[in-house]
Amino acid sequence: MAAMNLSAIRSYVYSFLDIDSNDLPTGVLDVIIGQAWDRMIRSERRWSFYEQTVTFDSQGTIQEYPLATLGAPAAQPWSDLVAVSDPTWGPLRPIAHVSARRRYARSHTTNRPHAYSFHNANLYLWPRPSGVITYTLDGYRKPIDWITLGGNPDAPEEFHALIAQYALSLAYGQQDDPSGAEQTLARFDNAFAQIRQEYVDDSTAGPLILNGGEGINEWMPSRFTDRSDFFG
Repeated sequence: MAAMNLSAIRSYVYSFLDIDSNDLPTGVLDVIIGQAWDRMIRSERRWSFYEQTVTFDSQGTIQEYPLATLGAPAAQPWSDLVAVSDPTWGPLRPIAHVSARRRYARSHTTNRPHAYSFHNANLYLWPRPSGVITYTLDGYRKPIDWITLGGNPDAPEEFHALIAQYALSLAYGQQDDPSGAEQTLARFDNAFAQIRQEYVDDSTAGPLILNGGEGINEWMPSRFTDRSDFFG
């Protein structure tokens, strides 16, 4: 399917409704398009097209690293960091932050980290590093605000027409046409259900295991369905 930018999506909605910006101001339509985009993209926690892998260097004995700058400038802002890998040992073990504090509360020594946790949008390495190590980070980035930028949707081309269709459904509702809104939404639901399966990471039920690493163990909570276990 052909790519559509913000201007093309606007034209699509105006054309189907047979109206122009005098009837539905561009600013209002952009809000509607943004609502359609948000509902689509937030319907899944991890889209495969947002995967990113970068490296970062620990800084001596520093233990805490803000997620907002981790891996920058190569990395986009993280929405979900799922694996931190040591170049020698492979993936570090994820550990609940409260458990990590308890385990290492009496230890002030440094060593090569073998676990990590999250708290207040920061990555923590456990135990405290003893030197510089280049780690590999695997996870998912946040979507780019393409509407503000006025460019193409931050998703594969197959999604572009779907965004336009969903926005049209919402616009029908805004124009007091519930029948048009319902019919358009039904067509969108059917098309979206077929496409989303190609791009959803189905491995989200548990932690990401790389290179034959260990799975759930005594270090981790008995469940891994709530991110608050690991993000403090």
